[in-house]
Amino acid sequence: MGKYWFILVFFLLGGCANRLELVPRVPLEARKLCYRVEVVQGFGLPRESLIVAAVDKKGHWRWQWNNLLGMPLARQRLDDGHWQDDGFLPLYPQARPLFAALLYLETPPRKRAMRYPQAFEVHESGKTSVYLRRARPGAARRAEQLFSLQRGGAPTILLTLAPSRERFRIEKLSDD
Repeated sequence: MGKYWFILVFFLLGGCANRLELVPRVPLEARKLCYRVEVVQGFGLPRESLIVAAVDKKGHWRWQWNNLLGMPLARQRLDDGHWQDDGFLPLYPQARPLFAALLYLETPPRKRAMRYPQAFEVHESGKTSVYLRRARPGAARRAEQLFSLQRGGAPTILLTLAPSRERFRIEKLSDD
């Protein structure tokens, strides 16, 4: 019985390990962003929705994902390099990596290395994958894939989150 208890504790602690997050190290320019999102492969999401992001008076990025009726699916705030739930309940858990991917893609390519020093891109067969390096003290360096994207046309991209494999067709609607 003692052997099984150890295995159970090992898996419970492994499930608590933090997933790598993509956050900028340097403040981004304040502007308003709006995207139309179509779920290609997702779990329990409406097929079409909207994402709006803007900077508030305190300089924090606020992201809101709504269905077409205006009901929120997720709300997050990027506050000094940390994502936080913006509201009473955490709604859709995969919103944070999707918001982070969109924020990364809004960064001009020449500024990405400065704002995201641990991220790197791999380009192959018309697909771009973004990875985040993780270095733990006393451990070998490794990289974890965060997302991949394919350009579908001028304003449209097909974004796949890793490891969930959820896929979204995203079209940018406005940029102030």
